[in-house]
Amino acid sequence: AKARLALYKYLYNNPNTDLNSVAIFGESTGGVDGEGYILFMLSIFSSVFTIYAIVMMGKTMAGELHDGTMKMQLLRPVSRRAIISAKYLAVTTVTFALYIILFIMLILIGGGIFKFSGGDVLMVINAQSVVKTSYATVFVLYMISYLFQTFAYIVLTMFLGNVTKGAGTSTALAIVALLFLGSIETLLGYIVIGYAGFTINLSWISALTLSGPSLNFMNLYSMLAISIVWILGLILGSYISFERRDI
Repeated sequence: AKARLALYKYLYNNPNTDLNSVAIFGESTGGVDGEGYILFMLSIFSSVFTIYAIVMMGKTMAGELHDGTMKMQLLRPVSRRAIISAKYLAVTTVTFALYIILFIMLILIGGGIFKFSGGDVLMVINAQSVVKTSYATVFVLYMISYLFQTFAYIVLTMFLGNVTKGAGTSTALAIVALLFLGSIETLLGYIVIGYAGFTINLSWISALTLSGPSLNFMNLYSMLAISIVWILGLILGSYISFERRDI
C-alpha cells in the first residue's frame, strides 16, 4: 500500500507523465514485450542456475572430502585457504558465465520474437521514493540480485560441505534451504518477527517493486546488510571449519 501511495504521489506531482510510454516496475501490463520476457526468464533460470551451482559445489567440496580426493590435494605445498578459495572461484566463475550467456541469448530472443517497448520505467524504492529510470538499469539490478543470491547458496553449500560427511547431504540441505527459506521468511514476515533481521532476505530486489516490504525498518539497505553479514559469516565459517577438519 505504501509503495502505491508513493507512486500515486509521484504521478500527482508530475501530471505530464505519459503512462503509455512509461512502465511501472512490478505491475503487469497485460501484454508481453521483450523487456518482460527477459525479466520473466531470468527469474526462472536463476533458480535453475542456483541449483546447478549447489550441486557443483557439493560435488567439488563435500564429494572430494568423502572420496578421499582432498587428501591428494593437501599433499601439495598449498595452504587449505588457497584450496577452498580456488573452489569458490571455480564454481562462481562457471555459474556467473552461464548467467552472462543466458542474458545475451535472452536479449537476442526477446528482440527477435517480441518487441522492446523502449520506454522508461517508474521504480518505487523502499515503498517511499519513486525514480524514473531505463530498462537497462532494471536488467542490471536484476542480474546483480540473482548473482548475489546464487553466490549466497554457493557459500552455504561450501559451509555445509565442511560440516557434513557427504556431498549428498550438503547438496540436499542447500536445495531445501533454497526451496523453503523464502516461504519461511514470508511466514515470519506475517507474524512480524521475521523482519527484525532474523531471516536472510536474499531477495532484496523486492524492495524495488510495488509489493515491497511494508515495515519502515526493513528496506533495501537493511536487506543488503543482513545478506552481506549472512554471506560473510558463512565464508568465515567455511574457512575455519576446513582449517580444523581432520582429512
